Amino acid sequence: MKFFADDEIKTKVMFNLTPLIDVVLILLIFFMLTTTFIYQSGININPPEAKSALPEVKHALVISVTESGRIFLDNKEVFLYNLEIELGNFIKVHPEYKTVIIKGDRDVKYGVVVKVMDICNSLNLKDLIIATTPEQE
Repeated sequence: MKFFADDEIKTKVMFNLTPLIDVVLILLIFFMLTTTFIYQSGININPPEAKSALPEVKHALVISVTESGRIFLDNKEVFLYNLEIELGNFIKVHPEYKTVIIKGDRDVKYGVVVKVMDICNSLNLKDLIIATTPEQE
């Protein structure tokens, strides 16, 4: 019969998990950095279609008008009677914004969009763009 020494019985196999954790964290960081994040505002707008839809312009102020007539100035809800004051304050803080993109729902009342355009015109914001989607064929 063979007897084991005390040292042989207590020996256990240990795995070093540090390299595994390092690799998993590096992969996680890699995928987080290479994933493209697309920002879309939380305002539900269904713009009309047009054949000559232009690409989006950088450094443009976005005014959204929903189907129910709610107005959002750069994702912040404002009322029509207060839009001129809010828009004037925004232009004072951000003078680099000279172009205004009006994103109106296809079912919005025409008069609301015209009033928004008139307010922009009164503040010397002459570069107005009406947002549309490309027409489906």
